[in-house]
Amino acid sequence: MITTYQGSVLPTIIVDENDRAVLEVSQVGGTRYIRIPTRESMTLFEQIGIKLGDLNANFLNLFATMSVGRDLKARPVSIEPPKHVLSSRKNNCDWQPKGSTTFNALEIDTHPFQVNIEQCPAQFWTDCFERIFAPGPGVKDMLSTAEGRALYERMIRAIYLGLGNSAFMAFNFSNHPTLGPVNTTNKYKVSAGEWADFYDQQTSTALKGLITQMDELANNGEPGFDIALPDGSFNAQGKFIGNIIDLLEALRASAKGDFGDMLYAELAPDQTSPVFLLSPALFEAYREYLVTTHAGSTEAFRYQMTGVDGTVLQLRNVLSYYGMPVVRWNICNSYDSIAGTTSHRAALVAPGALAIAYSGEIPQQYEGMGLQIVQHLDPPHKGRVFMDTYLRLGAHVVKNFVTYARNVKLPA
Repeated sequence: MITTYQGSVLPTIIVDENDRAVLEVSQVGGTRYIRIPTRESMTLFEQIGIKLGDLNANFLNLFATMSVGRDLKARPVSIEPPKHVLSSRKNNCDWQPKGSTTFNALEIDTHPFQVNIEQCPAQFWTDCFERIFAPGPGVKDMLSTAEGRALYERMIRAIYLGLGNSAFMAFNFSNHPTLGPVNTTNKYKVSAGEWADFYDQQTSTALKGLITQMDELANNGEPGFDIALPDGSFNAQGKFIGNIIDLLEALRASAKGDFGDMLYAELAPDQTSPVFLLSPALFEAYREYLVTTHAGSTEAFRYQMTGVDGTVLQLRNVLSYYGMPVVRWNICNSYDSIAGTTSHRAALVAPGALAIAYSGEIPQQYEGMGLQIVQHLDPPHKGRVFMDTYLRLGAHVVKNFVTYARNVKLPA
């Protein structure tokens, strides 16, 4: 992206080639305030690195997101229709009421998080980067040159990405039962410093992530969460060698009551169906099954060449089984790559059965979430940039509308 710098004194605006503001900068004394207009963030920061999961791109309606009020709780309400209201007609004037609508209210607590990030320009004072800053005192001001402003934009992109990814990891794996044992044995796969930050993020509040809740339900033998996924289903390299169709059918067969009825109900054009979530090894097993089973078809050839078949399969990480999406559940491997665990998970989830509650700017998950940015040019701060935001997060699995299988191993 090419940017230009308008104005010779603050306040000033940095605009892109379409004359849209991407950074608005003002200054009081030695303190500089930097604002990124939310309306531009979606355009400026789209397609940046790898997103673990975007709550806003919820095209399959897996997540039910809701904001909370000042009492810091979310209270979604479902309405149950009356059942069995018919009876024989009575040949008298008696009134015999039967059945009524019921309201099921769920209360979801939220838990407080803060984000405090500090960036010092001195971290860029190397032979490679220092030359992009202005000479003399300008070396502490990242916005002092066009090259410095470009570097600043890239830094903000990376921060937005890291902030959104952190929120998604917290929503899924906060207080997962494997965190304690891994922390005790130091068998994690990242540096000690990164693990300390990760462990604090995942355990410093009472939030229980969505996958944490699913694993706890499975550990407690909850019906529908007790589907077998034995060790013998995987080889030494972690490849699934079991029968993937049997697993999908087991997930479907375990759906009872209203959820079971939903699986076979006809959907209106604007309705979304339940979704299969498969961690990468299981997803690859199903992909391989499709390609192998239908090797002679044009669609299979097109899928092998492009990752989609152009008709049924429109997305590379979304397959289909009896009209229901089969989605690659990448967050499972993302957690394993940090904690050193080995996990395989499969779930069948009704739309909206994964509930997300928030207070703050989570709708801007990858656009800053209300991040305030302040730069201090006066001594002794050396141009340090301080960033912070505050929010509350909550999560809940509606267990009657989820079926689940898992195989989780601690690092050896």
